[in-house]
Amino acid sequence: MKKRILWVGGLVMSGLLLWGCESTCGGDEPEPPVETWKEVTVEATDYGSWTCFSFQSGESFVVPIGEVKEGVAGIYTGKLALAPLMGVPLDGQDNLTVLVNRVSADSVEVTLKDLTLAMPDMSGKPAKADGKIEPYSLTAKAKATKNGDKWMLEGTAVENTVTGGEVPFYKLKVDGFIGATLNSDIKLTCEITPGKMPFPITGTYTARNEEREIKEITFNGQTGKYVPGSTFEADPAALEGRTWDIAFHKYDVRTNGGSVMRLESTDWNGAVLPSAEEFVPDARGVVIASMKEMLPDGKMGFQCTPLNEVLASFLTVTPTGTMPPFKYELNKNIFLVRTATDKVWKMQFSEYTYGGKALNAKFRYRELK
Repeated sequence: MKKRILWVGGLVMSGLLLWGCESTCGGDEPEPPVETWKEVTVEATDYGSWTCFSFQSGESFVVPIGEVKEGVAGIYTGKLALAPLMGVPLDGQDNLTVLVNRVSADSVEVTLKDLTLAMPDMSGKPAKADGKIEPYSLTAKAKATKNGDKWMLEGTAVENTVTGGEVPFYKLKVDGFIGATLNSDIKLTCEITPGKMPFPITGTYTARNEEREIKEITFNGQTGKYVPGSTFEADPAALEGRTWDIAFHKYDVRTNGGSVMRLESTDWNGAVLPSAEEFVPDARGVVIASMKEMLPDGKMGFQCTPLNEVLASFLTVTPTGTMPPFKYELNKNIFLVRTATDKVWKMQFSEYTYGGKALNAKFRYRELK
């Protein structure tokens, strides 16, 4: 009797095991868990502010942009004269635009925009037969200290990787002073080292903070008039003690010391973590910060600031030549943002509204590990 019970019990257990194997071991694999994400809408309506966003906290806050009297940041136009190189004269560059962007309370970044300097050989002939150089821009860091009516700059050499020019990388160091008042002088000593050259080319950049002379500048496909020396900066008090990863200004976008990659795919579940070399950091540029003097002279206020052209490609902005003045087309590709803390966040834009006075960007995001 005991053997019959054990035998029947064995059959029951075997059946249970076989049933369990049919439901979990064989047949279709279980569905993978649905990937979760968060979604947010960020407003970026005003010319006079940035909206900063933190992936970690999911919070955003507004940082006003204001005009600063006797500030160091600004857009300047002047002449770069080069010293002879081993007795060989070098051509400088007239009407060179220099951007000065404040990055902290006592430091700035100085960008020489659209350089076309060519390196001659020791016979004095241009390095390229046609003498044409694809424009390139170089940026250096400097400590900025106010001394009376001047800002004194003490530079640190920075290596720049470029797409134009004659070599893939240049080193730049900038020292000198920028007059804090209108109609004051600007004089900067620029040391440019192409490639692995053992010594730099030295140039002197001179300009004036002219009050009345209105000039034109083109950035991000827009041309506007500006007054040299007109300084607009983000309010540092609004950033104090706050953490953020990306920031929106109309359709301009930047990171907080991060870098961005755009994937070719729109598949949210298909993103994988690429190598760090494929991410693109911010580059120096300007944004419109004030339109209050747009009429009658067409003058605009500009803020010099880093911008990320890859992340800004979430939106294609096309002038129409009529009203409304722009056409907006949303890019729904996946973007990967590598933050300054080396975390990578995946994001995808789903909506951009620009009716009336509101400009809102809607996107979903999650950390990619």
